[in-house]
Amino acid sequence: MTTSPESELPALPELRFDLARNDVHMLHPATSAYAEIASDLATQMESLTGKRPDVSEESEVIPDSGSVIVLGNIMESTVVRRLYLEAYDFTDLALPGAGGFTLRTIRDPFATGAHVILVGGSDSVGVQTAANELVTEMKKHGPVLSYLYKVRLGKWTTVEEIDMATGDARQSVPLLVAEGFFSTLDLAAAYRAVYVTSGVGVEAPSGLN
Repeated sequence: MTTSPESELPALPELRFDLARNDVHMLHPATSAYAEIASDLATQMESLTGKRPDVSEESEVIPDSGSVIVLGNIMESTVVRRLYLEAYDFTDLALPGAGGFTLRTIRDPFATGAHVILVGGSDSVGVQTAANELVTEMKKHGPVLSYLYKVRLGKWTTVEEIDMATGDARQSVPLLVAEGFFSTLDLAAAYRAVYVTSGVGVEAPSGLN
């Protein structure tokens, strides 16, 4: 069976981010660490383009035009959480791991015409590294960027590290959950180690991936 040209989906236009335009928005979680990273990134972008992005703390309202730069991960950013739950990205407390980063572009995820650049990481150190990588890309290619997908793994992501964590996780996870210490990066990694490598039947808190 052959398909006619009329039945084929049209090709999508090239993904482009003009970061020298006036409609570049940057959203960050409501913490001082992320506010500082966002401000520093905006300053560096301004030095390269002559235009400073509109930097703001994230809210329920997401810009519906231009380019949207989003900082954080599923646990710290409501915007990244939405991207995560809609399967556009999977940056959480265990992936890419402590100190690791994710820098990627996402085409119009909210169906508004605004494309997203995710400056992500499992912690603020990783997000800062992702911000530095974005600046490096702009220095290499100028203010107009296309498709990007760069990931660098951090701590608790190798087989050796997971094997090392598994023994401690068997002993410490139930106690730490009982004590309420289930929002730390190492515990998220420990849970993943338990589920992936040992099959121990410990129920993870709903906030952990």
